[in-house]
Amino acid sequence: MILSRLLAIDTTTGACSAALYEPAAGTIEAARYRAMPRGHAEALAPMVAEVMDEAGAAMRDVSRVAVTVGPGTFTGCRIGLAFARALGAALGCPVIGVSTLRAIAANVFLGGDPDAPPVASDIAALMDARRGELYLQLFAQGGAPRTAPRLIKVLDAVEELGGEGLMLAGTGADVLINAGAAPGWTRAAAPDFPDARLIARLAAAMPDPDTMPEPLYLRAPDAKLPQNKPQLRAGPAPLA
Repeated sequence: MILSRLLAIDTTTGACSAALYEPAAGTIEAARYRAMPRGHAEALAPMVAEVMDEAGAAMRDVSRVAVTVGPGTFTGCRIGLAFARALGAALGCPVIGVSTLRAIAANVFLGGDPDAPPVASDIAALMDARRGELYLQLFAQGGAPRTAPRLIKVLDAVEELGGEGLMLAGTGADVLINAGAAPGWTRAAAPDFPDARLIARLAAAMPDPDTMPEPLYLRAPDAKLPQNKPQLRAGPAPLA
């Protein structure tokens, strides 16, 4: 399949971003990024429209769509995935899912100063999952995943990672450091949230999937649907 343009989007964290990438030239034709704690559903479609207009491209020019799948906010994951799936179905093109943690790590191994020396340590991508927990994934210096994304208690992460020399990236980096800084840790200066420009570069190197991507929540939602329960009636105590 000849690649024309790849549209990447992210709505999983405290930012919303979109980018149009031309793989043959390896260039970003247009991009938008906005830090925002909420409002992704209202912002995403206009943001994509701005990107397409700036690039002078039509939706029919998009041959692949990339989207972050989580972990992240439950609403944010659903917004981006629903948009990407609908667009992929309408265009008949592949939709590529990218881990939010990998996108955060890409801020370090892809998004830095091109004249700076390469990262000299492995990368721990960390997101604050609240309730004393972190979303964690480890990456080698060049960006290859060392572990799968997972949910871990902060104190367990301190104990597990304390002996490693690591570059810490993401909103969970400061949480981990505050819980027990280790001599081998370095706090990355890179942004904490994913950037669609780098998501596009990651996805361009990935094969086309056979199915639509699924959300990567790692933890069940806090809100639960109400269950119909029978009314309790007074009566004899049940037998043991």
